[in-house]
Amino acid sequence: IDYTIAGSDDDVTYTDLVEVTDNSNLNPFYDLDEMKTFKYWKITITRIQNSVTRTEIQSFNLVKRTYHTEDGE
Repeated sequence: IDYTIAGSDDDVTYTDLVEVTDNSNLNPFYDLDEMKTFKYWKITITRIQNSVTRTEIQSFNLVKRTYHTEDGE
C-alpha cells in the first residue's frame, strides 16, 4: 500500500512526516529526523493492491526514543 502520515496542531493545516510507497511490511517503523509533537494525526491511504478488498490499521503507536551519548548528553 501507499500512504502518508501527517500531523497538525489545528486539524486544518497538516505537515507530512512520512510518505510510503509499495509497503508490504506488516509492522513498519519510522524514525523521524527530529522530535515532532502534534495534537492531531492522520494516515491517508492513497493506494492498495487491486486484489485487496480491505485495508486496516490495527494500531498506531507514537514512541519517543531517547538516545544518550558517552558523555551523558
